[in-house]
Amino acid sequence: MCTFLEIPHFLSDEECDYIQKIATDSGLSASAIFGKVINEEYKNTVDKSDIPRVSDQTWLLEKHVGADFLGRLQTR
Repeated sequence: MCTFLEIPHFLSDEECDYIQKIATDSGLSASAIFGKVINEEYKNTVDKSDIPRVSDQTWLLEKHVGADFLGRLQTR
């Protein structure tokens, strides 16, 4: 059994917008859960909502979001 923790209002609307912009600028892309060949095939031919377990992802490192922003999140 999995346990989930929800933290209401952890991020402000502005922080969410900032993270989405930085993620897009940093190469947000479809997760390669099928492997590279199949993922490339689906990327251009099938709506991701029709494929089970497909998501968008990117790594947001300190160099992407900035030390101040990351520090504020880590201290909450």
